[in-house]
Amino acid sequence: MRRARPLPASMAPSFTVAEARAAGVEPGRLKRRDLATPFHGVRSTAASVRTGELCALLRGLGPRFVAFGPTAALIHGMQVPDALTVQTRTAHIAGIRPTRAPRSAGVSGASLTLGDLDLVTVDGATVTSRARTWVDLARFLDVPRLVAAADALCSPRTGICSLSELRSALVRAGRVIGVSDLRVALDLANPSAESIAESLIRVALVTSGLPEPVANATIRDHGRFVARVDLLFERYGVILEYEGLHHATDPRQWRRDLTRIGELQRLGFLVERAHADDLRDPRALIARIRAHLRRRGWTG
Repeated sequence: MRRARPLPASMAPSFTVAEARAAGVEPGRLKRRDLATPFHGVRSTAASVRTGELCALLRGLGPRFVAFGPTAALIHGMQVPDALTVQTRTAHIAGIRPTRAPRSAGVSGASLTLGDLDLVTVDGATVTSRARTWVDLARFLDVPRLVAAADALCSPRTGICSLSELRSALVRAGRVIGVSDLRVALDLANPSAESIAESLIRVALVTSGLPEPVANATIRDHGRFVARVDLLFERYGVILEYEGLHHATDPRQWRRDLTRIGELQRLGFLVERAHADDLRDPRALIARIRAHLRRRGWTG
């Protein structure tokens, strides 16, 4: 088989058929096996370049169509819960009203009322802003995961968004799907959280009636740094740490954890540890934390 002719150097990894024709690429070249066809009218030099494929699709559809929800989150590189991952296999594209929802293979369409403040441009494609993207995620996520997404967006470490921007986006959106869940999620959001797991566990604890813990609190002993802990019930001296898989598989991390927990116990703290199973079913963890707090004087 003859080697496929190289594409013009100016071509992006993903592009529309129209863009290729305008660059002088012959129709037969677009049918070669080295090019993927993720959507009608779109070609990609690497099927894994998902973001580029989506942007190419949007450029082909025209300015009245935008990426929203999971697709916008993917294009923005937003940190989102695992529950959203399966949704990114479909392109979520909205027509800006009065434009109707698009219909095409691999596309889940919607029709949304969007203003200029709700839209941004990424790689030549129109995408909902990060704040508006969070609003539209209420179609796909429950309250705890909306909280986790808000925490990640508004974390001081990223500086991507603020809670006031999320509130403004929600006000502009009006009576969108999941508006009541979004309001609850905003009340529970805490940008001090530093991981999706921390956010999910905190929400599970607080919504079960336990007091609000301090996220990522620093513990010192007479001014000496001891540890930065995931969740601290400061009044009661109870600490909750979430242990990811690396805590068990990295020997150095495991030794550091033992020393760290020993230091915290020496200072009088009661340390509870959580893991992935507690995310799937937090009831036993909640019961343990409740018992620890009551031993330390919490009356409920």
